[in-house]
Amino acid sequence: MKYQQHFRAGSGLVVALIVLVTIVTLVGFALNLTSNFSRQASRQRTVLHAQTAAESAVEYIYATWKKAIKTNAYAPVVTATFALPSTLHPALAASPATGTGISPVFAPWPLTFPANVTYTTTNQFGTTTGSPTKVKVWNVPGYPGWSGNSYFYKAEASVTAAGNIRQGIRRYLQLTAVPLFQAAIFYEDNLEIHPGPSMTISGLVHTNSDLEALAYTSLKFLNDVSYVGQYRETAPGNWSGTGSGSGYGSPTEKPFWQDDQQSDTSAAKQTQLKQVDRMEPLGSRPAQVFNTTDTNPNNDGFHELIERPNGSYSDPPEIATMRLYNKASLKIEVDSSKDPATTAYLKVSNSSNVTYASTSAVYQQVRAAIVGSTSMYDQRETTNVNVTSLDMGKFNDVIATMGGNYNGVVYITDVSTDAAKDAVRLLNGRVLADDITVATDEGMYIQGDFNTGGSAATDVPSNGTTPGADHVVPGYTEKSVAVAADAVTVLSNNWNDTNAASTLTARVATNTTVNAGMITGNVPTDYNGSGNPSGGVHNLPRFLEMWLNPSNGWQESNFTYYGSMIQLFKSTSFTGLWYTNNTYWPPNRIWNFDDLFLTNPPKGSVQATQLSRGRWERF
Repeated sequence: MKYQQHFRAGSGLVVALIVLVTIVTLVGFALNLTSNFSRQASRQRTVLHAQTAAESAVEYIYATWKKAIKTNAYAPVVTATFALPSTLHPALAASPATGTGISPVFAPWPLTFPANVTYTTTNQFGTTTGSPTKVKVWNVPGYPGWSGNSYFYKAEASVTAAGNIRQGIRRYLQLTAVPLFQAAIFYEDNLEIHPGPSMTISGLVHTNSDLEALAYTSLKFLNDVSYVGQYRETAPGNWSGTGSGSGYGSPTEKPFWQDDQQSDTSAAKQTQLKQVDRMEPLGSRPAQVFNTTDTNPNNDGFHELIERPNGSYSDPPEIATMRLYNKASLKIEVDSSKDPATTAYLKVSNSSNVTYASTSAVYQQVRAAIVGSTSMYDQRETTNVNVTSLDMGKFNDVIATMGGNYNGVVYITDVSTDAAKDAVRLLNGRVLADDITVATDEGMYIQGDFNTGGSAATDVPSNGTTPGADHVVPGYTEKSVAVAADAVTVLSNNWNDTNAASTLTARVATNTTVNAGMITGNVPTDYNGSGNPSGGVHNLPRFLEMWLNPSNGWQESNFTYYGSMIQLFKSTSFTGLWYTNNTYWPPNRIWNFDDLFLTNPPKGSVQATQLSRGRWERF
């Protein structure tokens, strides 16, 4: 009996030992498993922290890059510009004792450069130093039909945390410059197309504000159209229905699109017409650059681009780099209040603002090209204007003499202090020796055929009776040309100053062709509460003649235009209202976007810029 009792006791002890061993084993396994879970969780937290640090570093590189681009007036910068600070986001780098929530299991890992974070900011297709690679982008994201020149950078950051855990993040950065002269029409303000004669618009159309496409007998868009504000095809409440061409259609008619269908039935409209974000000619929104309430006269609006800077005040870099005065290789200042026979009448300087001596060849040739200053009556402004005329044929000699010092941009202005309106007139511009952009802060008149070749108006095919005929004389190489002014007025081949103040029937225009882009201002609808329409984009180039030819059965004369129209500002000097009495009768408008600008845009071209981040990846 005792043996059985001892056997049972021994068996129970063995079972107990087995159970104990099993429990110990299970506890050990559990502890080991828990430890593994803890290590894995710890590693995952470390990986997450390292990844977060790398991401924050890349974001900082992006912010630093944007600041560098802005400081450089939105021009590309070399990679050496980037200098990152010694720490990023100190809260992430703090020790556990500061209560940041980092577990005491982990050793603190300060985010320092370059101790445990390495980075590169390079161009995507080249080396780690030097200028970024320029790549043509034919479809600018978000802007159908637009192309631009893109510069690519690569931002990388790698972080090594406790346990030799490394996380690397890479992101590509892109700066895209979008020339505005690739559009047939670009407006900063409301783009109005009023009822009038038939009009087909070839080329891109964009406005940073509202687009009012009112009825014509035939208004047709052949390319992409974009707007930022609102799109309307019915007349606004302030459209009076009066003025030039008001009998050509009703505001209830709809535009035509690529499929030759009007808006209500057109399938092409759905792909051609888009509402988009603003295009920024200065890289930043205007509110971030312009200020009309401070004392600085250099930051009041887009009109600054055609003005001379005031040297007594700072000039914002976004504006300074875009000013055509600053871009000009030749600056011509005329004082029409002085005797033209004296040196006080004319000052000529170069891009470094060094004045040419009056005995120099450049000065003498500019002096020969200045026809002189005269007073001419402007029916739209209802006042006399001091006009300084520049003979472009003679100015070709200036370009030849300047040689490599000529960059294609010329600035001319009247610096007299009298109260009269001032303007520049371009004469004899049929044959140009080189690409040229002529800019002024005043008004501008273009008289006669311009950049067409030949020696007479009858030489130009488009000056005949066949609309759409070629716009240059056979054998002439068209130059890439632009003008920039407060207002641009076209005077025909038949213009005569002596008739400027006469009745409209004494100012009869003849066929005229102008091949040039333009940056200019308009007088908006309801200017100063007048209730008067702006005249629309078809009156952005202004007219002072009757484009009806009585010797040709009162047929409308042709104004043939190849170029690109950019409206960035409201006119500040030439503010006469559209279609005041006795001003003009409209021409037969044969207008086309000039494809030359796609491959060779005018010198000193204004461009919009876009900054963006590309794909994100680990490495």
